[in-house]
Amino acid sequence: MKNNSPSSDTVSHDPDEIVSNIEYLERKVESILSEKKKTRRNRPIVIEFCGTPKAGKTSCISSLAIFLKRNGFKVHVLTERAGNCPIRNKFDPNFNIWTGCSALMELSEILSNRPSDFDVIIMDRGIFDAVCWFNWQFVHDKLDEEHYERFLEFFLAPHWADRVDLIYALTADARTSLEREYANLLTRKRGTVMNDSVLGDYNLAVESALKRFHTRFKRVEKIDTSGIPQNDVSFLVTIGILDALDDIVSERIGYISRTPEID
Repeated sequence: MKNNSPSSDTVSHDPDEIVSNIEYLERKVESILSEKKKTRRNRPIVIEFCGTPKAGKTSCISSLAIFLKRNGFKVHVLTERAGNCPIRNKFDPNFNIWTGCSALMELSEILSNRPSDFDVIIMDRGIFDAVCWFNWQFVHDKLDEEHYERFLEFFLAPHWADRVDLIYALTADARTSLEREYANLLTRKRGTVMNDSVLGDYNLAVESALKRFHTRFKRVEKIDTSGIPQNDVSFLVTIGILDALDDIVSERIGYISRTPEID
């Protein structure tokens, strides 16, 4: 399929061009769905979103899921587990193990019992997210090297990694994340994760994970959302995912690089 997508370098706010872009996306998604039914009838496409807190993951997932559903896709969003993890200390490796395994548990059930129920499964934090946090924990002496490597071996096993078709890593600098976090709050007190130090170091952990482990997965995309309005982020992510889905359903498998840092 020929790629005539709107430019991802800039996002137009002209009403006529917005309508044109939406019409383009709808035509493209219709073509992708038709092709998917021919080539992958019994296998959902699995997309994981990960990255910096307040980089726009949740909003992008919501926007993408609604767009795909209203254009004929059967979509399931896996429950984001960090919010209801019973382990209180977010820096405890067991917190990361619990959330990562919970995501794998739900994904495994769907893929084993009802793979044809959905066209697309979206993971709000999953395998790669766990790897990024293990990176952070290892660097900050929350995890010794032996356990670090063992945990990586489990979560990066081909049995899991081969089932994820696309990883979208959204990042934002610490200042942007904190501005978004506190925009509608009545407090300025920092949280355990939502503070300059942890956010800055976590971004480094994400970059390190992208460089070291991107070849373990079929496709990886990264967007820095710092300074980009949320609606624009959602639009750019939707364009990128549709282009990737176009390739996936056509079985042109390869690693996508948007940024030189993860070549």
